[in-house]
Parts: sequence; C-alpha cells; structure tokens
Amino acid sequence: MPAALGNENVALQLKREFAGPSLHCTFLLPSKARGPKTRREVRHKTYQHSVSPENYLNVDPELVNLPSRLTAELSPGTGVAAYATDILFPRELVQFILTDYVTYVYPLIPVIHRPTFELDLNTNRDMHDADFLALIISLCAVTVSLLPTRFQTYRSFSSPLPFQTRTETVDHCYKLNQGFRDTRYFDTVSHQKWAKAQHLSSYTGLNAIEVQLRKKAFWLMFYGYVHQTYNLRNERLMFLDPATLCDLDIEGLMPAAVDDEFITSSGLLPCPEDVSNKSLTAGFNIHSRVFSAAVIPPRITARFP
Repeated sequence: MPAALGNENVALQLKREFAGPSLHCTFLLPSKARGPKTRREVRHKTYQHSVSPENYLNVDPELVNLPSRLTAELSPGTGVAAYATDILFPRELVQFILTDYVTYVYPLIPVIHRPTFELDLNTNRDMHDADFLALIISLCAVTVSLLPTRFQTYRSFSSPLPFQTRTETVDHCYKLNQGFRDTRYFDTVSHQKWAKAQHLSSYTGLNAIEVQLRKKAFWLMFYGYVHQTYNLRNERLMFLDPATLCDLDIEGLMPAAVDDEFITSSGLLPCPEDVSNKSLTAGFNIHSRVFSAAVIPPRITARFP
C-alpha cells in the first residue's frame, strides 16, 4: 500500500509540474485497446454517418425549391416570368423544339393529340396545369436527345439553349420532372398503367381522343417491355410469357389509321381511304404489326384475324 500511494503521489506531482493547466495527464486518461480498429466499429461509424439527419435526405436543392419557384413564377402580377416554361427554356425556343417534335419525333412517339396539344399550348395551359407542363418538358427532352443534328441549331437560336451538351439538357429536364412528383405519383405504378392500356374493357366511357392515345401508349410500352424482357443468351424465339400474350387483342389494340385531325372527342370523322392509307398512324400500325409478328407465335395471332 505505501508503495502504491507513493507512485500515485509521484504521478500527481508530474502532472502539476509538466502537464500545465490546459493539458491532460496521460496517467489519468482511460486506457484503450491497442492495435487497429475492428472492421465492425468502422462499419458502425460509417452507418451512423450515412443515416445522420444531414445525409438522410440528400436532395438536390433545386428540386426542393422547385414548388416555391413555380408558385412564384406562376403567380399573376409578380413579373417574375411570363410563362411557366421559362424554368426550362425561353418560350420561343420551347415552341421551336416542340415544332421539331411534331415534325420528326411524333411519327415514332405519338403521345399527344396534335390539335388538342396545340390549342392547350396556345392558351397557356401549362400556367395552371403541372401535368401539362411536365409533358412539355418531357417532349423537349426526348426531341433534343433524338435529334443530335439539331442541337447546334438550338444553341444558335435567338434565345439560345443554355446548355453545352444534350446530356446536360436531358438531365435538367429530368430534375425538373422529378420535382413534380408528389405522393399521388406512387399510388399508380407503371404496372397498373400497363394493365389499363392492355385491356380494352378499361376504355369504356372514354372519349375517342383518349381511346386512341391509350392504344398508341400500349404499343410504345409494349416495345419497351419486349426489349427489357429479351435475353441475348436465350435461344428461344418465344421469350415472352404466353399467358400474358393470350390476353392481347392485337387488332383491337391497333389505333385507328387516321391522322389526329380526323379524331375528335365525340368520335372519328369520315376519312377517304387514300388519305387514311397515307396517314402517320397507318405507318405506326405497320411497324407495330411487324414488331408483334416477330415476338408473338402464329397460334396466338391467328385467333385475331
């Protein structure tokens, strides 16, 4: 005991003489295990950092502020922006890109009814309809991405495109559209949209414009579904689920072979056969029939002559 007390007194004396008031005496510090830290401890600290409040919601500040920006820009009398599309590009450039969409992209991706879309755009529907604004942003993105030779034209426009590459343009459009997603977006997943477009019974009560748009949407989703399901290492020509294909009414899902000018909300207008055979939708249907013939067995398509 006296020897232990003597050693403790020596330690305290050394602390007072050499440590100073702002330093900690190493004799009084808690001891730790020697050697490198265990992997479990390192992973635990990394996990705590990843779930911290600062890192739990790592959201782009531009997306967080998008609703308030839209509210300010769409409010009348503020003078912030004349059009809702100014969050994307100047209005003149948006209209120019949409003209290219109708001319070059629409025959392959007919997701709009042209007369209705032009009317809604001219009446500034995007000022009060966020879904229509998101549609405009998406059409601009797909047009810029699919027309590389037109990009320099957009860059040299009187109100030039404020991006250096097409990738930057599409990324900007994607971030804007992400900001429009609210809780209702996740209530209807893509599989439910596919089911509604696939079953003709869901078309009951819809006007003619909506019916034709859904039929075109089905084929666009069907193209993507087939390419997503296709396996390069699968030697079978039939790589789709037969149970799913048996429910498809191929001819019933074909859009009417007339241009949008002959489609109204009340029904289809009479169209001469020579005009109908040269319509854009007729070409779209030919492409769809060739595509379906390559992936659907004859025994299934034979049920729908």
